Amino acid sequence: MVAPLIYAAAVILGGWLTPGYSHLAQPVSALIMARAPAATVLQPLFTLYNALLIAFAFALAGALRGHGRVLTLLVPALLVLIGLAGILMLVYPMERPGAPLTYFGKVHLWLAATISVASLLAVLFCGLALRRDPLWRRFSGYSLISFIVMFFAAAFAGLAAARLSGVMGLWERLTVAAFLQWVFVLALVLGFRRPPAR
Repeated sequence: MVAPLIYAAAVILGGWLTPGYSHLAQPVSALIMARAPAATVLQPLFTLYNALLIAFAFALAGALRGHGRVLTLLVPALLVLIGLAGILMLVYPMERPGAPLTYFGKVHLWLAATISVASLLAVLFCGLALRRDPLWRRFSGYSLISFIVMFFAAAFAGLAAARLSGVMGLWERLTVAAFLQWVFVLALVLGFRRPPAR
């Protein structure tokens, strides 16, 4: 539950520390690109977020064991992939706008695409895997609604990025926020449904 809060706090702090930064127009990656004013402050926070997401993936696999391979293996594996790709994005930062695309910039774009697709699949597969369990049916529906929001927000974010639209940052944040709130709610539900200690 702490991981999404750390991510949100890092983005808000980064925008505050970066003169002229626009949450509406600019991507989150611009906060941590080479020589960005807030990069040294934000890198440990984003590393912590991704590390917590990976730890959550292993906890999820154990907590929902017995709900099928999709949920106990595939969804946690996707969360681990998201966390690892997020850490690698700190090693391969975004290029400055207008600069020629280098190897590091290309890797950054591939990692960003990997995170986007893996996030969508994790939410979708979780919703589908839980739909037949009476105890999880509501969360299954919640996951599928979250997936739909993420899918359309990501599509608009891609179009906005291709057109260099002034609302690219907004659509990216809607996509990320939909995923973060899903992680938060899933962790919250798991916390309340944890079996009592013997």
